Amino acid sequence: MKKALIIAGVIAALVALLWFYAVRHLNSTAVTAAAARWPNNLGTTADIARLFTSHGENETATRVAELSKPLASTSVRPVLSVYIAHAIGKENDDIDAPPAAVTTWLAEHGSEVRAIQQQLVVREPPQWAVDTDKLRDAPMPKLIDQMDLYRAFAVDALEHHRAGNDAVAWDDLHASWKLTQGLVARPELISQLIAVAGTRLSNGVAAKLSGPAPAWRHELATFDFGGAVIAAFSWEAVHRWRYLQEHPSGEPTSDPGRNEMRRFLAIGLAPLLRYRGGQALDAQREVATELASLRACDPHPRLPPMMPSVAEAWRRIGRFRAEVEGVEKLLALKAARAQSGTWPESMPSIAGSSCSDGSWQYQRAADGSMSLAFSRAIPVAKPQTTVVPLVFRYGK
Repeated sequence: MKKALIIAGVIAALVALLWFYAVRHLNSTAVTAAAARWPNNLGTTADIARLFTSHGENETATRVAELSKPLASTSVRPVLSVYIAHAIGKENDDIDAPPAAVTTWLAEHGSEVRAIQQQLVVREPPQWAVDTDKLRDAPMPKLIDQMDLYRAFAVDALEHHRAGNDAVAWDDLHASWKLTQGLVARPELISQLIAVAGTRLSNGVAAKLSGPAPAWRHELATFDFGGAVIAAFSWEAVHRWRYLQEHPSGEPTSDPGRNEMRRFLAIGLAPLLRYRGGQALDAQREVATELASLRACDPHPRLPPMMPSVAEAWRRIGRFRAEVEGVEKLLALKAARAQSGTWPESMPSIAGSSCSDGSWQYQRAADGSMSLAFSRAIPVAKPQTTVVPLVFRYGK
């Protein structure tokens, strides 16, 4: 009996020792993951956790939300989207008259669009509430409403351009840029992606307007949308990881018995859960590093098979970079034409590109017409309906 007790004690001691070293290994893995540095000089998890702070809603966001209520209409969205896509997709400034439904909608809501536009142009960008302590049910702007505003400003700008009033059209696009500034300042990845989608609309409309571009347009043209997306992606990964450290067995509930059971389970499972959290954090950091390394405007990120949506989003962002660059060059050419009366013979700055997989080519033909094109085609996935062309053709 005594021998059996001794053997049992030795076994228990060995199990305890193994568990001690296992816990130590599991915890050290999580600590190592937390200390690793992320791309784009974002720093460690501690640095990334401070990228965004909690705050309330500002007056701009409150007033715009109130003024925007009459614009919400699910029935007209598809018509607006199709019209904008058709106008933006053309290789020159020709814009067809809108369908009757769009004309009617503008007649009914034009004054409201103008009121919202003025609120945004003269005020600081909208700031919607952020609560960085919450993992679930955190406050967010109504992103569908923001896309409605992007469409409204795009359609209004196109109509003012058709009427020969590009000054008002530029104000519409300035208001769109203020919306974008509000969204890219947020920590959620989805807010960043909506900002990209909405800005693609306004960028496409900008290609139709006369130059020179207003000063605020340079802010848009030089803004690093990809960097903002990576920052939000990294923050979300770190936010989930930090939450797991605090609640390894799940969020507390209103059921005391369930909370007690979770605390009991956490005693044994917490090291393993933190280890798995560290592994997930490392995997997300590798994804962010891969995305940050790509400088192509037709990128093909090497990501895990379970992340096709992230890969597709990054391809859209890559093409968007080329679209913004092309419109910026086109506006410079339009400004030169406005000064001399003809398209310039050449413009050395046109050829440059931030894209690692192509460049811009400008030609003025003998008849005075011109073409501006990216040196290679960038495929577009079928779900995308609004695409700014990478080829522009204009008569003399």
